[in-house]
Amino acid sequence: MTFSRPSKPLWDDSTAMPEFQPLATNTRCDVAIIGAGVTGLTTAYLLAKEGKDVLVLDDGDVTGGQTGRTTAHLTAFMDFRYEELLHMFGQEKTTKIAASQVDAVDEIGHIVAQERIDCEFSRVDAFLLLGREDKTETLFNEMQAMQSVGFANVVFGETSLWGHREIPYLMLNHQAQLDIRKYMYGLVARITELGGRIYSGTHVASFEKGQPAELTTSNERKITANHVVVATHTPITDLISIHTKQSAYRTYVIGAQVEQDIIPPGLFMDTEDPYHYMRSAQLGDKMYVIIGGEDHRTGQESDYDERYDKLEDWAREMLPQLGPIEYRWSGQVYEPVDGLPFIGKDPGQSDNFYVATGYSGSGITNGTMAAKLIRDQILGKENELLEIYDPGRKTAAALPEYVKENFNSVSQYSKHFSGGQVASADEIPPGEGAVIARGVQHFAVYKDANGSVIECSAVCPHAKGIVCWNTAEKTWDCPAHGSRFSCTGEVIDGPANSNLEAKQISGEQDDLMQIQLPLKNLDQTA
Repeated sequence: MTFSRPSKPLWDDSTAMPEFQPLATNTRCDVAIIGAGVTGLTTAYLLAKEGKDVLVLDDGDVTGGQTGRTTAHLTAFMDFRYEELLHMFGQEKTTKIAASQVDAVDEIGHIVAQERIDCEFSRVDAFLLLGREDKTETLFNEMQAMQSVGFANVVFGETSLWGHREIPYLMLNHQAQLDIRKYMYGLVARITELGGRIYSGTHVASFEKGQPAELTTSNERKITANHVVVATHTPITDLISIHTKQSAYRTYVIGAQVEQDIIPPGLFMDTEDPYHYMRSAQLGDKMYVIIGGEDHRTGQESDYDERYDKLEDWAREMLPQLGPIEYRWSGQVYEPVDGLPFIGKDPGQSDNFYVATGYSGSGITNGTMAAKLIRDQILGKENELLEIYDPGRKTAAALPEYVKENFNSVSQYSKHFSGGQVASADEIPPGEGAVIARGVQHFAVYKDANGSVIECSAVCPHAKGIVCWNTAEKTWDCPAHGSRFSCTGEVIDGPANSNLEAKQISGEQDDLMQIQLPLKNLDQTA
């Protein structure tokens, strides 16, 4: 698939988000929320309704991060199957987990109705399709597990959904979908009506624990807050502990037009590994299908175009009537080792810091659930889910997955001993980047369209992994814990909270002997 346009979500052509100014003065608030995605904005909305003075800070634009790259499947189907969750957590806890997922979908519907947000929200059925190489018992086992934890509405079916081949599936009714940009627009409008303050272009550079806490921005503005919610997709306040219990993955999406009645309303995902997911989306008078999947560990693959090609092949097999691909983009998800998000008090900070991460492929539902749980913690309300989703939890049954994922992360540090991708910048085409090594020094070198060369350290400032070039997104991605940086080294995704260090190819760089690799904390259980 040839594609000349840059990565762009379909939602970018839906509606324009309001613009906000950077924070220009020192200030105080009840609750400072870092991150203006679904978690941050929903938390701000819920707390503003309770009369709290909320302040939302984002170093980019509102919904400019991973929320704007979602496909917005709102369903109680989870990436970890309920059969697996029963093994991990037992009957009682898994029943509560299931109810919390249903409640998150309902909460979004409630907010849409209460605030009269025009965002294409609709109730649809969700289908878990059997993968091409999988056995039907996979679905039967999952159906039995789901029924045992309260899903009376899960049914098995085997029919031709699109008229070209029969596909066994599980179906959950009364799930939902929406236009995420329009939904976020509605939340933003209501937050500001309630007195909440939102600042974009404001990077929180440092944190000072205490009651109250103090945040400092990159332009030296101070925020004093009684509570701090770190809603940055993955915590920027934590060096290692949470990041050893989840792994960063890239996921890919394509969008193409179809005739209005070709695909029935619904959410579709399959049991393949890597799996695929699909839904329709109305954009003006045009009907689109958006198809995602082909996930892989961040920074550990280079076949980006092949991922899009595989998606298109799968999509055209499922929907031969699919039009030309008009959109393609990728996003990042964090897969927790035990299948559940980490929501609540930050184990690495004081009691008034809260984190929410590890949403897997269910960011909009889990982000909404996280907002409700953090609201309850801040208000001092009891909530039995807080123990289940506690960021400090240890899940003994997840230990094998924990060891496997951390072995993967630690193995990435071998790149400190390897050579670069090219010998010199002369070998880098315009608009591309590559890592260049000289001895133990590694440089992230980007050549712009005019041939100018920008050089940074290739060492991630979070935990010292060596970044690699992502030619699809034109970013530097860290294979250890998923931090991402622009082509010129500016941080765009945590857990790193600072830029790649600017370098000249002849400049000084810490060699490996001076770098303290973060291995000492890896003896924690998940």
